[in-house]
This record gives sequence, structure tokens and C-alpha cells, in this order.
Amino acid sequence: MKKIIYKYVVLTIILLGTGLILSSVYEIINAKYQMKKSIYNIESTLKKGNKDKSKDDNKNIENNEFIGVLTLGKNNIKIPIIEGTSEESLKKGAGHLGGSGMPPNKDECFLFGHRDTVFSHLQYIKKNDLLTLKNCTGEYKYKVIYTKVTEINKNEILKKYGDNTLILVTCYPFRYIGSAPKRYIVVCSLEK
Repeated sequence: MKKIIYKYVVLTIILLGTGLILSSVYEIINAKYQMKKSIYNIESTLKKGNKDKSKDDNKNIENNEFIGVLTLGKNNIKIPIIEGTSEESLKKGAGHLGGSGMPPNKDECFLFGHRDTVFSHLQYIKKNDLLTLKNCTGEYKYKVIYTKVTEINKNEILKKYGDNTLILVTCYPFRYIGSAPKRYIVVCSLEK
């Protein structure tokens, strides 16, 4: 009798573990699929020359709306940019912090993303790498000034970096299981 109970307990643990692993794999694959689909839709809209959102500020843009594409470095990794930093937004791409700038506005532009999906490649970004932000007002080239790791401190993360700056923020360390204790920040300046 004990052997039968033991077998059922072991089988249940194995099935639960397999289910957890498969659901995690599904989330990662689905996120990558959604990103590719989003990028295609955004680029199609940008090619059509849709200028109705091309205001100097982004006050009229709604949360979860696709507003651009960020291309990372030499590998041309494309990431959709979504207005807002809600969990729903971050599942679709890099979230633009409401109230922060967006080119051609000169204010700092803050983009947030998950380290295991949209911003998984940030760990390979180095000083002087080039990034491109494309939105309905044009294409903007940025150069990485520096990267840094900081504690989770809103004042440190959202501090003043200067005009014409793009700031990318994700959790750190990249291969951490669970809620990561620090933040990885990439600071870029607009190329003239």
C-alpha cells in the first residue's frame, strides 16, 4: 500500500514539475511570437507614413498602443515599443514610461522590458554600440554611453540623465530565477 501511495506522489510531483516547465516555455515562445507579429504590424504602419500620432508629445497616445520599434546593435534585434509599463504592455514589447520623452521630443525616453524576453539581449550591449528607435516621426540613432547595475530605487533609476537620452531598464541578474533584486540600465545619447 505504501508503495502505491509513494508512486502516486512521485508521479504527481513529476507531472506538476513538467507542467510548470512547459508553461514557462510556452510563455517565452508566445512572447517571441507576439513580438515578431507586433514588429511586422508596426513596421507596416510606419511604412505607410502614418503621421496622425506624430505630435511633439505623447499625451494623446493610449496605454498598450504600439508606438515604435527599437533595434539593438550589431545583431539587429528588433523590439516593439508599447506605450505604458503595465504587465500587459511588457508582454508585448518594451514599455515606454508615460510622461517620459519620445523623439523628436528632447526629454529623456525611458523604456522598460523583461530580462528574459524583450530585453534578454541587453546583457550583450556594450559602450559605443548603436541602437535605432523608429517611430511615426522618423528614425533616431543612439549610441550607448554606459551600462550600470543599480539597486531597485526609483530615484536612482528615474534620475535626470540629460536631454536627448534613451534609457533602457530591465531586471538584473539576467539568469536569476524569481524576482531579480537589482536593475540593469543602459544609457544612450542621440547621435547628431
